[in-house]
Amino acid sequence: MNDKNALNVMGVLYEKGEEVLTKNPEKAFEYYTQAARLGSKEAKFNLGSLLLNNPETEHLIKKEGEQAVAYIIDAAKKGHETAIDILRK
Repeated sequence: MNDKNALNVMGVLYEKGEEVLTKNPEKAFEYYTQAARLGSKEAKFNLGSLLLNNPETEHLIKKEGEQAVAYIIDAAKKGHETAIDILRK
């Protein structure tokens, strides 16, 4: 799938465990990563937020931790308002 918006939505669904999908932060990570690689500022923010704020992804922080902040910075550069607000604080 090459639809960055659809991939991001799948990430949200897996992160939250909504609808018919069981909560699965690792799957959310995979979908967010795919969408971020396709240029989705929402996915970049969601990916950084998932890595920094979800205790279930602690094991991913060890290999992706530094990148988490970079995702949020990149989302802000692309105009993501929440990312901009976070970086201003």
